[in-house]
Amino acid sequence: MNAWLQTWGCLGLLASMLLPGLLQADDQASSRLLPVRVENGQCEIVLSTPHANDQFYLILASLSRRPGPQSVLVRAEATSRPVHIPVAAPVADEAWQERIRELGERLAKARRSQGSIEAYAAHNEPPRHRIFYLLRGERDFENPESYVAIPADLQAVGRSCQVYVECACPQARQLQPTIADAVRTFDSEILPLARRQLGQVTDVDRDGRFTMLFTSRLAELCRGNDALRGCVRGSDWCRDVPAPFSNHCDMMYLSTDLRPGPYLHSILAHEYTHAILFSEHVFHNYLPGTPRQDEEAWLNEGLAHLAEDLHSYGWHNLDYRIAAFLNAPERFSLVVPDYYAAGSWRSPGHRGAAYLFVRWCADRYGEDFPRRLIQSNLAGVANLEVATGERFAELFRQWCVAVLLSGTDLRSPSPLLHLNLRHPLGSQNLNGPHVSELSLDGAQAQIQLAGTSAAYLRAHSPGGERSRISISAEPQAELQVTLICIPERREP
Repeated sequence: MNAWLQTWGCLGLLASMLLPGLLQADDQASSRLLPVRVENGQCEIVLSTPHANDQFYLILASLSRRPGPQSVLVRAEATSRPVHIPVAAPVADEAWQERIRELGERLAKARRSQGSIEAYAAHNEPPRHRIFYLLRGERDFENPESYVAIPADLQAVGRSCQVYVECACPQARQLQPTIADAVRTFDSEILPLARRQLGQVTDVDRDGRFTMLFTSRLAELCRGNDALRGCVRGSDWCRDVPAPFSNHCDMMYLSTDLRPGPYLHSILAHEYTHAILFSEHVFHNYLPGTPRQDEEAWLNEGLAHLAEDLHSYGWHNLDYRIAAFLNAPERFSLVVPDYYAAGSWRSPGHRGAAYLFVRWCADRYGEDFPRRLIQSNLAGVANLEVATGERFAELFRQWCVAVLLSGTDLRSPSPLLHLNLRHPLGSQNLNGPHVSELSLDGAQAQIQLAGTSAAYLRAHSPGGERSRISISAEPQAELQVTLICIPERREP
């Protein structure tokens, strides 16, 4: 049975969704969540609203991969027309399902046969001094003048890592507690969990240790308000790319502003996950003949934030990002293959959306879900659909519902299990996603949707026993509409 039907069936919707036509008034009374059929960007719903306190949620989403914004017009009014709720039929595509199943089986077999990345003995005497290169600014990657040389001294050596500090750093002595905490946390927590649940990093310089560079120059990479505390560059793993474009070293960059504690631990887990993703996607041949490519930005960041969560290191690196997304969910695209190219690198709202989506997927698809995404040569939506066995459109609709209903007494068929989005989280007081109000008695709303984003409306105050809602957008918006009937006296 299609996974979409299984999900909605748990709420008693299976019978209504199988109807080829329209729901009647009696059906509406027992239904809670309905995927509405949209044709060429248009749909019309006529609801039974005999009570003054009848109310509904509408989730308006754009599935377009274009950044947008996509304009959506919603009109509501009293009507004498009969109840009319066109239900979207589940997509049945046996060829697609067979292709996804076959790719999933090939990947599973490849993971079992790949084995461990070649391990090298740790050097007894790492170089005491090294010169690293770092990009200055966010563009012009191919210009050698865009890179700065950073002389650095070795400050600490652990079992599986080594730490260098920029020679020009004036607070090198004060950094020692941070360095000691980083080495202990990496050796005893970050690396063991990563190997159990995520994957491995290629030891490109074959020195037996992962390198960390503490530098004050990270601020030059990011001119925005969201300070950069750590980063990983895939080019550093490329042995055939000359300096300054590559350091020929498996490494991460860390800010000298970091201090011991959970926030440092979160940054370590986050950045090391980026290193794992690049190594597994690019250096493993899981699908022969498939291009080896790094994971797309949205899943890359979502998985890196999920790694922080797996360690339970706290919300210092996530709470404000989740809050930014919830404050204006319609502004932040979920699917962004390249944050740099889209001009949204370091955007808190985009990162909040990516984390919540990956967190929801992990809740639904189990502990092995991150590993299935990471140990793959696929990327983006294609990788996600093979890992879950479901179409992105179905996943997106269910996730949007889970975000809206989190923390309410309305049951979601696939809830967020580890988060309450209407509860304090870290330093933020979350109030769920922003919901706009729509009077059913003659109101209208103009919604601007980014591609792969959603807006939430609460329709209420009917002016008659039946209410008509018409929704229109350009076909390229790929509009998706979900209706939720709210029982009496059960508001968030």
